[in-house]
Amino acid sequence: MPSLAGSNIVVAGGTGAVGEGIVRVLIREGATVLVPSRSRERLETLRAYVHPDPPDRLRTWVGDIGTPEGVESFKNWALAEVSRIDGFVASVGSWWQGPPLYEVPYETYQAVLHQRLTSHFLLTRTFVPVFLQQGQGTYITLGGSHAETPFPKSSLVSIAGAAQLMITRIMMEELKQTPIRWIHLLLGPVNTRKVRDQAQPDWITAEEVGEFIAFLFSSQGQMVGRTVIRLYGRPPRQG
Repeated sequence: MPSLAGSNIVVAGGTGAVGEGIVRVLIREGATVLVPSRSRERLETLRAYVHPDPPDRLRTWVGDIGTPEGVESFKNWALAEVSRIDGFVASVGSWWQGPPLYEVPYETYQAVLHQRLTSHFLLTRTFVPVFLQQGQGTYITLGGSHAETPFPKSSLVSIAGAAQLMITRIMMEELKQTPIRWIHLLLGPVNTRKVRDQAQPDWITAEEVGEFIAFLFSSQGQMVGRTVIRLYGRPPRQG
């Protein structure tokens, strides 16, 4: 695994089931990782799981990045902490399942799309200009197969995922004349600590997702340009 020593990477959603695996690998490979969360308790759980050495390789911020004011405050804090951000991972949005679309309450529709879609818009609007000002940076977003395949009774997840995929396509076009890389990962089922007892052998693990992201951030991974990558299963093993 290539070294990420000296890199500063933000992981929005780093306290989540997939995010914690990403954070763990990035720190293991030498990066300093900055993670926001509304829950101090979840940040403490993440720190116990990652066990960064030295401790300041994981830097945490308590607040809400789901509002324009909150995400701006987080950006200002992050830049004060590290002065330069090399990479950004947006792993935000939890799974949702409910009634058929025609029975979904308006309030639920608003809440799920805010969490799974508006949050990506806010993060994009806030951190892409940071990369443009720096003249460098890699922005990685995580979505799922639901963006391309409808899941009955999980309609809002598929709707938000499809819209997020369009955000990716738009950003790849709008960043075409810049040095900024935008990469979107579409994931299938992921083996995390929360579902380990139910996971299938072909499910990619949260840490394998982290390892692939670490490669994309590395000097070797710079060959990968603006693209959508599907990780719908575990990579084949040699030997």
